[in-house]
Amino acid sequence: MDRILLISDNPRRSRGLAQDLADGLTCEVHDLYADHAPASRAGVLVPAAILNKPGRLDAHEMAIARRHPEQGYRMRAGQGFGLRMLAVVRSHHEMLDGSGYPDQLKGDDIPDRVRLVTVCDIDGALIERRSYKLPMSYADAFAILEGMMGRLDSAVVNAFRPVAAAFTPLVPCDA
Repeated sequence: MDRILLISDNPRRSRGLAQDLADGLTCEVHDLYADHAPASRAGVLVPAAILNKPGRLDAHEMAIARRHPEQGYRMRAGQGFGLRMLAVVRSHHEMLDGSGYPDQLKGDDIPDRVRLVTVCDIDGALIERRSYKLPMSYADAFAILEGMMGRLDSAVVNAFRPVAAAFTPLVPCDA
C-alpha cells in the first residue's frame, strides 16, 4: 500500500470540504473543524525522513507511519479534547470493511464524523503535491474515491462530488 491515506497538508481546505459535505448530508457538525484540525496535524508524529521519502515506503517505514493515529490520540487524551475529536484523531484511517488502522473498525463502529473527515483527507492527499507524487486532477482523485466505495461510506463519497468540484482549483494544488 502506498501513502495514499496520509493526512491532508491543507487543513483549511479540508475544513471547508468537510463542512460543505456535512451540510450537503444535513449533518450537524458545527465543530467539525475542531475535530479535523488535530487529525490533520497528526502527521507531525511521523519522522520527516519517512514523510518526505520520494519513493514507496517499505514495510518498516509503513509500520512507523501507521502509528500516528494512536500516538496522536494518546498525546491528546486527558488534555481536555472531546471524545468525538479524539475518535477522529484515532480513527481517521479506518475503513468500513475493517481494512483500516489502527483498530480495524468496521461499518457502524466508525462514527459519521470520522467518515466525513476520512473522505476529505484522502481527497487532500490525492490532489496535493507530495514528495513521492505529483498532484492528481479532481477527476482522477474522485475516481479513486469512487473505487474505494465499500471501504468508504458511499453516501459520503456521492455527496462529496459537488463539494470537491466546487473547491477544486483550475490548476491542481502546487502544480
